[in-house]
Amino acid sequence: MSVIYVFKVFSDGSYSNESSNLISVELDSKDFNETWDFLKISNIAQVSISSRTLILLKSLISKFDISSFETLLLNIGVNLQNAFIIYQDSYNDIILDDFKKEDNEYRNLLNIIEEYFFNSSNELNSISFNFNKKNFPISPFKNQSVLTDVMNGITKYLDINIENFHNRKKQILEDTIQIKKGKGDEFIRTRLVQELFKFFKTEKPQFSDYYILQFIGCFLHICQIPYNSTIKEIQIDSIEEEINSIDVNLMRLYIDRPKSIFTK
Repeated sequence: MSVIYVFKVFSDGSYSNESSNLISVELDSKDFNETWDFLKISNIAQVSISSRTLILLKSLISKFDISSFETLLLNIGVNLQNAFIIYQDSYNDIILDDFKKEDNEYRNLLNIIEEYFFNSSNELNSISFNFNKKNFPISPFKNQSVLTDVMNGITKYLDINIENFHNRKKQILEDTIQIKKGKGDEFIRTRLVQELFKFFKTEKPQFSDYYILQFIGCFLHICQIPYNSTIKEIQIDSIEEEINSIDVNLMRLYIDRPKSIFTK
């Protein structure tokens, strides 16, 4: 189901809807390819956005002489803001603690399977199961045939064997990689900077790294996304001043030394 998104402003460390001089704009997704899929959290077909924000975006695009990307950049900007806010909220959820436990338990299980496959001198001696209710009598399984059947069942379910063990172990652990609790917004911001940087290196090879990072920093602020987490309010008076105020050395860290945002 398509939705109408109301563009937001960032003030006092929180977001609220723009409310003055709003214009409805249909979003054209023809250039919004798989590169930007990580931003596509909601099916946004239209945005209600202030005329001032649109003027700022057009001014930035004009300054960098990239008018051919105006439609794409508006689409990216709207979806970026939406994804940033959603990830900021959802990745503070307590359920992420369960993902971390899942990751650790798969790692432990794969270590057991590795020992079972490759260390014949350390034979599996027993397997135990426990229930929440302690009144159910349980004793460890020690019979070798039963142990073999249990391990065969586990390895078959995981589609893992001696021949493919190391490749499958890597795949399974990669599948359990999770964004760290409280780092959802950082994931979106970092990924956006990296993807937009690569985009301009390909589409505008004449642009210097410095020039591209200036653009991205200013673009983030037009989208009301602080590129520095210490910023609690974004107010742009002029594009020229905003571009010159961008801390390019800080922006470069998103490319050269991004923060750790995954569980491993």
